[in-house]
Amino acid sequence: LKALGPSHTNTAVTLQTIGEVLQHEGRHEEANDRFQQALAIYRKNLGENHPRVAMICNFIAKDLAQRGKHDEAAELLSKAIDIQLMNSR
Repeated sequence: LKALGPSHTNTAVTLQTIGEVLQHEGRHEEANDRFQQALAIYRKNLGENHPRVAMICNFIAKDLAQRGKHDEAAELLSKAIDIQLMNSR
């Protein structure tokens, strides 16, 4: 992460991957932190409506659903669908 810098898109990819591993291990708070960091980088570098933003929203939504936060998860999934539809035109 140091070589690319904290706001590089590839850093976000690494943070996302770490989040996925943590999520798989049931370490949801830590996973969510990594996903949120990746989301912030994607939004800054790629824009609010980039497919990577939709993808990370899916990961965060899955994590929220696993923790019983279904309303929050549904809201993020709706956002992800909107982004995907925008990019499919």
